[in-house]
This record gives sequence, C-alpha cells and structure tokens, in this order.
Amino acid sequence: MRPEDLAPLLGTSALGWNDEETGDLLSDVQASESLGGYVADDELRREIAERLWQGPYGRLELVSIDKGAACAFIRAHHTTLPYCNPRGMMYALAARLGGECVAVATAGTPTGRWGQAGACPIDGILELTRIASVGGLTRIDRRGRRVPVNASSALAARH
Repeated sequence: MRPEDLAPLLGTSALGWNDEETGDLLSDVQASESLGGYVADDELRREIAERLWQGPYGRLELVSIDKGAACAFIRAHHTTLPYCNPRGMMYALAARLGGECVAVATAGTPTGRWGQAGACPIDGILELTRIASVGGLTRIDRRGRRVPVNASSALAARH
C-alpha cells in the first residue's frame, strides 16, 4: 500500500487531512498502551477527539455566557418556549462552532415540588431550565459521513 492511499482508506481525507496527518494518527495508535506502546490510552483518545473535531468550522467549544445573551438566543431559536426567567437563572452555557453561537443552555434553582413526601431534598439540586439550538447543523465525521453536531447534547452533558 502506498502512503497516499491511507487517507482515503481510513476516511480522513473527508476531514481534509493530508497523508502526513493520517500517518501520524496511525503511528500514535500503534504506540498506545493497549497495543504495548508508551502513549497513554486516555491521552490518545483526547488527541484523536481534538483532531476529529477540527474541521472547516473548527471545533465545538462550550463557554459561559451572560444571562442577557442567553435569553436573546433563546428568544430567537426556541420555538416552543421562547422566554426565559433571568431571575431564577444561576448560569448559562453556550456552544460555539467557528466562533458562532449555535446552542445555549440555562440552569437555575428547581421550580418543581422537590422535597415533598420523600422526594429528593432541594439542597444541591440544579435544574436545566432551557436548551435552544440552531437546527440542522451537521459536520463530516471520520468516516466521511455527514452527522449532526449535537451541540444541545454536549451542553446537557456539561450541566
């Protein structure tokens, strides 16, 4: 096999990787602890994930944003409940792709009937109050398939 055949075979050419970057990936995998090498498996997974998220728009990044910006994004992108309550909101996170905000999640104090009749005590509970995102965002995965960005899922997992 020729080195220039690796990127199309592994699907990394769909990500815009050149032959050298694909070769580096293979050599890193071969040097992993699970294959008897010296590179820690967790470190290798983190590096591969960072490489895979690098694309034409960059990687998905999660950042804190202020309440006003979160409420404005929710008004623009949440079709069912386009309002938010900044008074009960404790914090808000945004997912950015290529520097542009593509999703927002807010968290606040619980509004349900917590603490009644043996339910969970209210101390230490945080409620995910809203998630809004730009619909239809996709990226190309390592196999060259078009897949969803999943910005909302990333925010829910972070809370």
